[in-house]
Amino acid sequence: FDVGDATPPAPSCPHCGSVARPAVLLFGEDYASRHEAGGQAEEWAAWKQRVLDALAADRSKRLVVIEIGAGTAVPSVRDAGESLLRRAGSRQCTLVRINPTPMLGDNTTDGVLSIKWGAEAAIAHINECVRKLAR
Repeated sequence: FDVGDATPPAPSCPHCGSVARPAVLLFGEDYASRHEAGGQAEEWAAWKQRVLDALAADRSKRLVVIEIGAGTAVPSVRDAGESLLRRAGSRQCTLVRINPTPMLGDNTTDGVLSIKWGAEAAIAHINECVRKLAR
C-alpha cells in the first residue's frame, strides 16, 4: 500500500497531517519490512505493555481482541492475539476470531470465541451495534 494511492478523502494523522495508514498487514506486503517501518514494532510493544499493566493494576478491567479474516494463512496475526490472551489470561481477555472458516478447537479454548462470518458483514454489523450503543 502506497499512501499516494489513497483515494480522497483519506484519513489524516492528527499530529502531522499526512495521510494516515492503518497499522495492519495487507495481503502482498512483506511482514518484516512493514512491521519495522516507522518504529511500529516499538510502538506496538509499548502499547501492549501499557494494556497489560492496566489490566494487572485493575483486575476488573477486560480486554477484547477482535481478529478478523486472519485464518491459518496469517499466523503472525493469530499469534499476536494468542499472545495477549496468554499474557492477560482468559479472565481478563477474550479473543474474538471472525473468519468464514473457523479453526478447529477455537471455541473449546478458554478465552476464545470463534464466529463463522465474513469480514465485510462482520465489520458492518459491529459498526451498526456500536452506533446503536452510542445513541
